[in-house]
Amino acid sequence: MSRFVLLISLCFGLAVQADIYKCHDNGQVHYQDKPCNAQSEKVEIKIHQPSKQDIEQQNKLTAAYNENSRIYQINMLKQENRALQKQKIALEKENKARYDELQNQTYDVGNGMIATRDPALLENMRGIVEQHVQQLKSLQQEIDNNKRQIKALSAQQ
Repeated sequence: MSRFVLLISLCFGLAVQADIYKCHDNGQVHYQDKPCNAQSEKVEIKIHQPSKQDIEQQNKLTAAYNENSRIYQINMLKQENRALQKQKIALEKENKARYDELQNQTYDVGNGMIATRDPALLENMRGIVEQHVQQLKSLQQEIDNNKRQIKALSAQQ
């Protein structure tokens, strides 16, 4: 971080040393490092060095902003996880209703086995279960990812 600040201040220092001229050309104003004609005006750039108190105040404001941002991110991730949990519950209900509807078209042959006259019915039931498992897995991965982000953000205190 300090290298970045040093690099920026060096670049700023170099940029400030160059003269800047305000030029009027065909009714337009533009700025450049060399005079474009006799009417070019040299622009004086006044550099304000902030006081130590100004710097400290800005650092406090930045720290407060960063903390508020961190807390906001945590709260948004928690809110998203609550919404994902609700999605999982709704998905459970929806898939159970679809599966039960298909299962009502089967009959029990004993030993936990079912049969049907429609050969595609069992494949549809299997598809519902596989799709349901994949959807739940995907939602759980999102929840777990959010939990990892929450943990990382919480550790930044």
